[in-house]
Formats: sequence, structure tokens, C-alpha cells
Amino acid sequence: MPTILCLVLLFCVWLRYERKKATKTDTEAREAFINTEKQAQIARKKDISNLNYITVPIHTLPIQKGVDETLDEYIDSLLAISGKPIVNLSNYANTELKLNYGIANFDLLSQYDENYFSLIHTLTSYGCSLYETRRYEDARNILEYAVSIGSDIKLTFLTLAKIYADHNEDTKIIELENHVKEMLPEKSEAFLSQIEKIRYYQYFE
Repeated sequence: MPTILCLVLLFCVWLRYERKKATKTDTEAREAFINTEKQAQIARKKDISNLNYITVPIHTLPIQKGVDETLDEYIDSLLAISGKPIVNLSNYANTELKLNYGIANFDLLSQYDENYFSLIHTLTSYGCSLYETRRYEDARNILEYAVSIGSDIKLTFLTLAKIYADHNEDTKIIELENHVKEMLPEKSEAFLSQIEKIRYYQYFE
């Protein structure tokens, strides 16, 4: 009985220590964030002309109006977005943007990032619609372009995998999987399991 009591007491002491340590860590992290945010709020405006701006190759993408009303809407959206500044800033937290480029640029950069978000979603929707209307080569071109500029939308990859599987392009599926592993490691588990299903269903149907 005394042994059990000692073990219980030791466990209680350990648990209290771990809780205090966690609380201290949380407090330190919160204070560090507050200090960083204070610095970000007074960061000076910096040059943003050398950012990796995306220029949409409208003249080389498969864009043909008048075939389908839904497709026309996506084309109109693409044309509208292509005339705006587009930058993929998804790897930056808001505080990092302010620190790196100045608080005065924050709203502008947020809009550039929003333009990018609209672009990859429009490309994915357009590419999937092209696939559904059996315009496979056009869908492939649109979706491959979306991947090339950093799309992290699952449907982009799954539809592209279907196109490759439909044409027995196993090498292209492997390249797509490698791209996911390298560029989107945090999403690889969810993406790869479904790409594999698409890949092997084609072989065993």
C-alpha cells in the first residue's frame, strides 16, 4: 500500500510539473508572438517589385469562348484575374508579410495573394469542367499549368491523375506523386492515397 501511495504521489508531482512547464511554454510563445507583432506593426515599407509575380499565359492556354456558358464564365474570370498583380504568398503568415515588406504593403500584398487564390481555384474549376465535357487535352493543359504555379487544391491533382490514368500514362502519375511529396508534404498523405486509387483502378478495371 505505501508503495502504491508513493507512486501516486510521484505521478501527481510529475503531472503538476508538466502542466507548469506547458503553461510556461505557452506563455513564452504568446509573449514572443506579441513582441514580433509589435515589430511588424512598425516595419518600414520595402520594395516589392522583385516578388515572384505570376503572368498568366492567356495566349497559350486553351481558351475558346462560345462553346459552353459555364466554360465561358470561367474564361471571363481567367481573363479578369490575368490583368491583376498575382503573387503566391501562402507560405507567409500575416506577421511575416508585415516584417518582410512593411506594414504599408500588407493590404496590397494580401490582395495579390487573394488574386492568386482566385486564379488557382478558377483554373481548377475550368479544368474539371473541360474534363467533364471530354476535352481531355485542354483540361490537361489547364490543370498542369495550375500545378506548375503551386496549386494545392486536391481536385487539381485528382482530375489530372484521372487524365493520366485514362491514357495509361503511369510515368506522369508517378511524377505527379513526386511533386506532391516534394512541394506539398503536409498534404501528401491525403492526396497520395486517392491518386493511388485512381492509378490502380485503371489497371484492374
